[in-house]
Amino acid sequence: MKRFVLSVAWLLFAVLVPASSFAQVGNPFDHLKCYKIKDPTKAKYVADLVPLQQPPFQVEPGCAVLVPAKLFCIPVQKTNVQPPAPGAVNGVKAQDYLVYKIKCAKLPSHALAVNDQFAARTVTIGNHVFLMVPAFKQSHLCHNSAAPGLPPICGGDCTDPGAKCVQLPGTTTCECDKPCGLDAVGTCGGTCPHDGQQCQVITLADGTLECTCDPIVDGCHLEDAATRTCGGPCPDPADECRLTTAGTCECISKSCGPIGIRQCGGLCPTAAETCRVKPDDSGCECVPSGPTPCGLNTSGQCGGICPINLTCLPSGPAPSTSCACGIYIPPQ
Repeated sequence: MKRFVLSVAWLLFAVLVPASSFAQVGNPFDHLKCYKIKDPTKAKYVADLVPLQQPPFQVEPGCAVLVPAKLFCIPVQKTNVQPPAPGAVNGVKAQDYLVYKIKCAKLPSHALAVNDQFAARTVTIGNHVFLMVPAFKQSHLCHNSAAPGLPPICGGDCTDPGAKCVQLPGTTTCECDKPCGLDAVGTCGGTCPHDGQQCQVITLADGTLECTCDPIVDGCHLEDAATRTCGGPCPDPADECRLTTAGTCECISKSCGPIGIRQCGGLCPTAAETCRVKPDDSGCECVPSGPTPCGLNTSGQCGGICPINLTCLPSGPAPSTSCACGIYIPPQ
């Protein structure tokens, strides 16, 4: 029987994202700690693995995913690093994963520049080894079931029968908290759904006491944190109260357009398109949803996914009919 050996690199994963994507460096619980497990399930699946960044990686069709899983990974926070790490990379809150061995067609190795807390260096990408599949521990306690990087979806049970699993106002945290209401001694307490509101007691016409969140929110706001539903009127009828990528509700133009620095939002002509920033930062455009490689889009412009710090640009003398990933230099 072959012995399954894990190096230190497989015991601790760091989630790496572009530094400009998140304001806070060192988000808590953005690492993955992995444990060896014994999985009773046995099966074999075949799948095509499509990387987000093409190039430097490429689609690998017909990969065999071998069950049972070899590792179970949970989010952890790394503290008290000695000696202190020289740098940091912005991370997003991680989630549980099961890790499986995979077998795909062998590919030639290539160099890749990477950066984490410990150093910036160039590594050699060799053959594939594992596939990490999102998982969730079978627990009914309050938790966030949203994918990493997306606004929270809170759900689950609370140990206090009067509490609910909610997203705390002004945060991205799911916690058990009591909604605004009367307690056993007739005092108002609990959490209101919107920032700036307070749980206050009012006397109804029949003399009974009731708790309400004041002041009442009648503009664009988050109506339901569990389902990430926005509602309320916007001052401009051309706008719509919609959920932003930051998890807040804002009045956004119904048509594709800018909603902030390097941020686009609004509706596209078809549901299969998404409003995104143009490759040259000159505005917004509707492009097919999902990752697409660098190339000419339907409007004859260059667009698509490129490696970090590169932009999909026309290649060759103008007028160019091809595109390639390169460094964008603004016109002087």
